[in-house]
Amino acid sequence: MEQSLDRKVFLIFVLLAVMASTALFLFGRGSDSESVVGNSIKRRIDMFALATSVTAEPGWSVLESQTVGKMQLTLADDRVITIAEGTYVDDYESVTACTNFEKKSACVLVADMLGDAVVWFALLQADSTNGTKQLRLPGLVDMQSNGNEGVLGNGWVIGLGVGVKRICPGSETTSLRDFITRFAGSLAVSIVDLEQDVVVQVSCV
Repeated sequence: MEQSLDRKVFLIFVLLAVMASTALFLFGRGSDSESVVGNSIKRRIDMFALATSVTAEPGWSVLESQTVGKMQLTLADDRVITIAEGTYVDDYESVTACTNFEKKSACVLVADMLGDAVVWFALLQADSTNGTKQLRLPGLVDMQSNGNEGVLGNGWVIGLGVGVKRICPGSETTSLRDFITRFAGSLAVSIVDLEQDVVVQVSCV
């Protein structure tokens, strides 16, 4: 009888240990769109889109990294995106925020999406030279998913186009991996095609 009781107690402890391990695993995974590596947040970007118009509610603002009030954006492909109150916003430490909502096609929407809903976003100032087609972002620091994705210096994870063009006068690189090794982060810029939503070119600076 005592052996049977000891066995039951042992099985209970094993079950509790398995449950605790499962909970820790699920908690550690977090969401698919955001994960923490070291001290940097890796944010998966699902959408790049030129906003032809931006309309914010009166009193719209950002408080503690979240929006106060709603915002509506009309994109270059005529889609209309509504950003709900309480949506998370980038800190704009490594990119230039767009603040001129009156000027047409002045902003580019960069967003982490959940279906059709924006869960996190940044409104970036469109490039002065080719802002309707491309966007300049920080340089790459890593590649993942068998070379299909790149990690920018600010922690954003974005798609990589096929045959990303490498430009660095006076310095030949053998591959994109070689380029990232030699010109990571602030040593380069990444060019995103706004129609393909992927990096198509990297240039050293």
